[in-house]
Amino acid sequence: MIGRTTALAALVVAVAGSALTAPSAHAAAPSVIGGTAGSALAAAAVYVDTDDNDCTGALWLPNVVVTAADCIVGESVPDIQVTGPGNNLNSPAIVSDVQQAIFEPTYASTSGYGDDVAFLILVTPLGTPIITRLATQSEAMALSASPTTQFQFAGYGQTAPDSDQSAPLSPLPLGMTTVAAAPAYGGGTGVVNLSINGVTAPCDGDEGGPWMVQTGDEVLLIGPDVGGWGGPCYPQDQGHGEQAAMASGEPGLVAQALAAANVSPPPPPTTCITVPGTAQSCLPGVSWTYDYCWAVPHVLVQQQSGSAWATIGTVTGTSGTGCSGKTPYLIRYAGQNSPGTGTYRILAPSQAGYAQQTRTFTVTTTA
Repeated sequence: MIGRTTALAALVVAVAGSALTAPSAHAAAPSVIGGTAGSALAAAAVYVDTDDNDCTGALWLPNVVVTAADCIVGESVPDIQVTGPGNNLNSPAIVSDVQQAIFEPTYASTSGYGDDVAFLILVTPLGTPIITRLATQSEAMALSASPTTQFQFAGYGQTAPDSDQSAPLSPLPLGMTTVAAAPAYGGGTGVVNLSINGVTAPCDGDEGGPWMVQTGDEVLLIGPDVGGWGGPCYPQDQGHGEQAAMASGEPGLVAQALAAANVSPPPPPTTCITVPGTAQSCLPGVSWTYDYCWAVPHVLVQQQSGSAWATIGTVTGTSGTGCSGKTPYLIRYAGQNSPGTGTYRILAPSQAGYAQQTRTFTVTTTA
């Protein structure tokens, strides 16, 4: 695992907290290697400038930025500055000093990646964030468990391999989209594993940048990029991979940041799944997970729309995962529910000597 900080490149020359000229439009400019210009979610990214590092961060609240602890540890807080989200670094519209940096006091770059999260409390608010809220732990797990979830990233990093130390940072954030890798969720480590290829990936200067998921009308911040291997940034490595630390996996730091910023964002929605014959299960967020043992391995997941049923996913069950006897296959499916109550069912077509079976359940999301 390799971090994403770079040596300082003095791209921002501005008085912290002062209003400057309007930012340039999102013209085509390099950033993430192989990334896409003009990404709608690129406006979530801010440039984090320290005495020793160039990093990216995410504007979570008007006066709170989420980034990687590795970008901040060992730095003097008065030496940290943050540009406005999506700003052109050659002419930033606004730059803010940092009044407080919050991260695990025991964090070290060798201690792991789940705690590689930092919250920066700003002197000057940087406007209205496009990020709706932090994804809850249950949402991050459910979203990463779905092979169709689109994880989006934006960063100010360089577009040449790590070995090219002369490569400049991008003056504008660039975006990329990918899916989760397998295994998708690092469990107790609080890390989501992401899939990259040999063409598109974050690189130096992108560390701390936001990994996000847009679901419905919400933009959920999973957490900061904390490093990767292989891909176009480190072509000498075997394989490819990227990791995001889960911001909500550090509830103590979240509470400290909210108190320091003197803000109280509304709580996330609550989603409950009700399967007949079992206890109702409720978790914060809009995600839900169906997790039951079946006699057959192949099923369809369907959602009711009027009098019809639409297939929203297919699942092949796994054996040897806590299921046994007459129901040896674990059927696990993660989805997201719209506000209100949705009706779903598991449809198991005829197979292996079993007739077609269905099991209906409901999912209710309330604010």
